[in-house]
Amino acid sequence: MDDGTEVQYGTNPNNPADFPVLDNDSDGVGNLTDNCPNIPNPSQKDTDGDGAGDACDGDDDNDTVADGQDNCSLTANTGQADVDSDNVGDVCDNCPNDVNPAQEDNEGDGLGDVCDPDDDNDGVNDFSAPAPPATQPFTLTNATSVVSTSLPVVSNSQAFVSVEKFFPSESRVVRLGYFDLKNRTFTLTPMSPADQTQVGWLALGMDVNGCNCFQILAGDTITIGSDTGEITAVFPVNAQNILNLLFVAADGSTYLQYIPSTGQLASLLQSSQVGGPLDNCQFVPNPLQEDLDGNGIGDACEAVSNLLGDINKDGIVDILDVILEVRMALKLDPVQPCSDINNDGIVDILDVILTVRMALGLDQLKQCI
Repeated sequence: MDDGTEVQYGTNPNNPADFPVLDNDSDGVGNLTDNCPNIPNPSQKDTDGDGAGDACDGDDDNDTVADGQDNCSLTANTGQADVDSDNVGDVCDNCPNDVNPAQEDNEGDGLGDVCDPDDDNDGVNDFSAPAPPATQPFTLTNATSVVSTSLPVVSNSQAFVSVEKFFPSESRVVRLGYFDLKNRTFTLTPMSPADQTQVGWLALGMDVNGCNCFQILAGDTITIGSDTGEITAVFPVNAQNILNLLFVAADGSTYLQYIPSTGQLASLLQSSQVGGPLDNCQFVPNPLQEDLDGNGIGDACEAVSNLLGDINKDGIVDILDVILEVRMALKLDPVQPCSDINNDGIVDILDVILTVRMALGLDQLKQCI
């Protein structure tokens, strides 16, 4: 290093033991030892140990897939397998079989909220186990409409959902109509008089005609109107790639096959059943499930009202609070916080009157001190 540079950095050019430590990126790590000398990275993280820090390494896991295209940039996965198609590779996906691109993990246990049965680890499961899906087919004579669907609008005018009627005794299928995924219209298909009156099983087909322009996610639905009522069918992930018919069960679950001898559906693709809520604070630990006001939201996660006169803490002052105020004034119930409206040290008829006025909107609501 020339003397002028040493003088610039404040070191003695005549002392070989006194030399400047250059740090181009000002991250506290000198150039000689910095694994990214021109990009600040004080932690010097180097996932693959190749000597190039993650901050300046184009392939942090050395799996030959550049970070910008790698669905697990810090975990080697050359094959880029992604079963649930959420753009997070299976090897780093905290719910590899359930779509969760944001990878939310409330309690940080490595299991994503989407597939974690107890998101707050308080010993109370978030939801009850879902009921078994129905295996009996949904029967109909005619489809009348597509009521709604969560499937995306596509740009390809040749992408359809085909609505079919299957006759198991004949292993024969007739088209009832088709839903245009671009124009969002349902068109009925003419049938023979015999087929029009014959009862069959509802089935769906994906006629996308080579369109690689959309993706079906697990749980996407289509609701079809028919002569036997509406049915909401639930699609499996990537159903647009399934070439076979999807048989629709009486509860909307979808299947790939049926058993001729029993008339039941088999090879479940997607169940329509979901569990009911169990934990009244899904993301806040509360093993005792306290719920003072009995509204189904646990005390641990319920925003507690601090309004004067809001005795039941539901965020408003109304007739229920007036009743509670009367009971306290009559000494039928113990005095609750925020019930002494005029702050005179007792709960009496004056407080009841003031609570009535607030409930009627005659007086302004105030915060309880």
